[in-house]
Amino acid sequence: MKLSILFSSVLALGNLFRQATADIGLLSFWVPELYVLLDLIRSEGQAVEEYVFGGRKFYVTTYKGHKVVAVNTGVGLSNAAATTAILLQKFPSIDRIIGSGIAGGVNPSLNIGDVVIPARWALYHEQHFAKEKVDGTHEIPEWAIPDLWGTDCGIGQPDGEPCALGLNTWNYTFMYPQAAEGASPSTENVDHSYGWFDVDSEMLAVAETIAPTVVLENSVDNTTLSYEPKVVVGGNGVSGPTYVDNAEYRNYAFNTFQADALDMETAATAHVAAQFGVKCLFFRSLSDLAGGEDENNSLFIFFRVAAANAVATLGAFLEALPVKNVSPGAITPTDHTPGDATQGLLGVLSFWRPELEQLKAIMEQNADDVPVETVVFAGRTFYHGRIAGADVVATLTGVSITNAAMTTALMAMLFPGVERIVGGGIAGGVDPALRVGDVVIPERWAMYQMQTFARDMGNYWMPPGFELGTVVGIDCGGWNGIDRYLVGDDACNMPALEASNFGMILPKTIHTPDPNWEDAVEQTSEGVGRKWWFEVDPDMYQLAKEATQGLVLEETTDDGTSLPYTPEVFVGGNGISGPTFVDNAEYREYLFTQFDARCVDMETAAAAHVAYQMDIPVLFFRSLSDLAGADQDGNVMSVFFALAAKNAFTVTYAVIEAMYPIEDGVDGDATDGDTSEDPISAAMDMVHSYWNWFLIAGFEMVSFLL
Repeated sequence: MKLSILFSSVLALGNLFRQATADIGLLSFWVPELYVLLDLIRSEGQAVEEYVFGGRKFYVTTYKGHKVVAVNTGVGLSNAAATTAILLQKFPSIDRIIGSGIAGGVNPSLNIGDVVIPARWALYHEQHFAKEKVDGTHEIPEWAIPDLWGTDCGIGQPDGEPCALGLNTWNYTFMYPQAAEGASPSTENVDHSYGWFDVDSEMLAVAETIAPTVVLENSVDNTTLSYEPKVVVGGNGVSGPTYVDNAEYRNYAFNTFQADALDMETAATAHVAAQFGVKCLFFRSLSDLAGGEDENNSLFIFFRVAAANAVATLGAFLEALPVKNVSPGAITPTDHTPGDATQGLLGVLSFWRPELEQLKAIMEQNADDVPVETVVFAGRTFYHGRIAGADVVATLTGVSITNAAMTTALMAMLFPGVERIVGGGIAGGVDPALRVGDVVIPERWAMYQMQTFARDMGNYWMPPGFELGTVVGIDCGGWNGIDRYLVGDDACNMPALEASNFGMILPKTIHTPDPNWEDAVEQTSEGVGRKWWFEVDPDMYQLAKEATQGLVLEETTDDGTSLPYTPEVFVGGNGISGPTFVDNAEYREYLFTQFDARCVDMETAAAAHVAYQMDIPVLFFRSLSDLAGADQDGNVMSVFFALAAKNAFTVTYAVIEAMYPIEDGVDGDATDGDTSEDPISAAMDMVHSYWNWFLIAGFEMVSFLL
C-alpha cells in the first residue's frame, strides 16, 4: 500500500493561524434574532461585507474593536452544527464563538426576559429509547450502558462509575440520555465521548463583571412585565431537536440536568467548537417558560423583548471584552481548500468507524495505481483514493445528528469537487416485512425527531399556536408532501386533524435557511424554507435499483451464526433519522404506522439536510443490524453488526461500480481470482477487531467524559 499524507504542513500552519489570532464568530439561531444582532453590529457605522457559503450568509465587520463574522444558523441541531463548521472552515482567524438568542426557561427562579449565560451545555436529547419488559422495567444492551447519564453514575458525574439500570439513571420513562460522540481536537479519531461542553472560563469571567450593569427591556407593545429582568451567569443549559412546551418535561429537565434554560441549537454549536478546539460562550434570554406558563406559551408575545435583551447583554460584553490579537487587515474568507480540487469527486460517508474500514480496504488495494491521500481537519480524516472507477473522498462522520451535519458540510467545503454524496451503514429495522441483514435504499428521508413536546389538554396534546403550521400529520402538514410553512386548511389544526404524534411528541418540519430571505423587506409565512422529506437523487436511485437486482448478500456471521433466510435488498420507501438509538417496540410500531418508515438511524437525514442546502445530490444505503425493539430476545446488534455492515458495503460498492464503471485496461478492484485478496472480506477483519475493542473499551469511556 502507498499512503501519502497530503497537505500536512498546510494544515499545521492553519492551526497555528487560528491559535495566533482572536477574531470572533457571532451566531444567531433564528432570523428574527439575526435582525437584532445586525442592528447591533451596524450601529457603529462600520462597513459590512457579505459572503454566501453553503446556503448561509456571513456578515463581516468590526464592532468595539473586535473583528467579527456574524451568521444566522437556522433552527435545529443540524443547522447549528453545519453553520458552525462552515464558519470555522471559511474564517480560520476565528478562535472564539459567541452566540445570542432566545430560549425556554426551565429554572423556576427565572422569569421571561431574564438573560442566562450558562457555564456549560449538554446535548440532552442524545438518547437510548429502551426496551420495556413485561414487568414494566427497562432493558438496555450491556454495550450501551456506560454512556448513560445518572446521578451516581455515568456522564452526569465526572467521578461516577458506569451506570447500571436502576442506579439513578436520568431517564424520562423509556428515554435514557446518553453521551454525545465526537472527535478530540488533538486526535484523528471520532471516538471521544462528551458529556458537558464547558464554555470559556475567561469570557465567562468577563460576563460576570457586566451582568449587574446591563439595562434590559421589560415591555413590548402594550404588555409590560411586572418585574425588571436580570442577567444570570453560570449554571447549565441543554439543547435538543425539541421545542418544549410541556410542564412535566420542563420539571424533568430542571430536576435532572439542573438546567436553567433549554433551546434547539447551542449545545450543537458547542459540540462543533469543541472538536475544532475553539472557545465559546452563549447568551440566551427567556422568551417563554417551556410549558411553565399558567396560560398559553408566551414566545410570540415576548420574543422581541427576549431577543433584544440577549443582544443588549452581548453588546455590553463585547465592549468589556479586551481586544487582542486581531487578524491583520480585513477578515476575508479563505480560499484554502486542503482537499483535492479535482472535479467529479464522489463523496462517501460512513457513520461509524467499522463501516469506514471497508472503504479504506478498497482504496488501499488500489493504492499502487491511485495512492491514498489523507486530509485531517477538525478531528476528521478524509481519504482520497479510488473505488471501482470512481475518484472518491471518504470519511467518518461519527454517530448522530450534529456529527453527520458537521462532517457533510466540511466534506463539501474542503473538497469543492464533490458532485455527489453516497453513504452506507447499519440501521434499525422498522418495517415488519424486513429482517436483520436486509439492506434498504429509501427514496426519501426525514428528520423525525425535529419535534414539539406539547401541552396536555386532557384528551389531546396542543402545541403553541405558532407551531401548528409546522406540525406533521397523515392528513395535514408536511407528511402530505407540502414543503412550506403551512397555513389554513393545510395546517394540522388540533385536534380536528390528527397529527402524527406519540403522546406529547409532535414531529414537525425543519428550517432550510435561505440567505436571500434574510434581506426580505417583508417576511411572509410562505417565505420560510421548511421541509419534511429530503428526496434522494432520482438518477442515482434508479441506477441503484438496477445495480442491486440479484445481488447476493451474506447470511452467516463469522462465528457461524446463520440467519434462517437469505437477506435481500429493498429499494424504495422511507427512512428516518434522529439523535436516538431506538430499541422500543411500541415506539417502533409508531414510526412504521405514522411515517411508513422502513428503517431508523441517527445520521442520514442530517447529511441529506445539509446536502440539500448545498445542492449536492445524495443516495444512502442502510443494512438492518437489529429490529429497533422488536427483537424477541433482546437487541441483536452486537450479534449481527458485522454481517449487516458487510451487506451495506456490498450494496454500496455495487452501486458505486455501476455509477463509475472500471475503465477498460484499468485493474480497478480486481483480484485476479485470488479470493484471499477479496477487499470486502479483508475489510471485515478490521470490523470484527473494532467491535471487540468497542465492547471492552466502552466501559472505560467514563474516565474520558467531561
